[in-house]
Amino acid sequence: MKLLKAKNRKPNLIEFDISELPRLDGRGANEDIVATGVMLDPIEVENRRGDEYDKPRYGAGGRYYVHQHYRVHKGNSRVWAAEELGYTHIEGIWFASRNI
Repeated sequence: MKLLKAKNRKPNLIEFDISELPRLDGRGANEDIVATGVMLDPIEVENRRGDEYDKPRYGAGGRYYVHQHYRVHKGNSRVWAAEELGYTHIEGIWFASRNI
């Protein structure tokens, strides 16, 4: 197991398996992390394991919706960078939605 650790330590850090985290294609890898190998802040991950439906759901164009158990709320480019550098795990925290 190769873990990318966050430099700014926060309480309740969790090690996430990179293969279980969905990644968006838009931005790509964070170039600062790729160049230095240092991640400043941990990623924020939303836990969606309890949001599954019994019936199949369909999205745009009638395509089958595949449920994701986790969603990277903040730090998607850090996950790309960690994968590019050969890490298997990354430090993060659970994202808590706030009703303001």
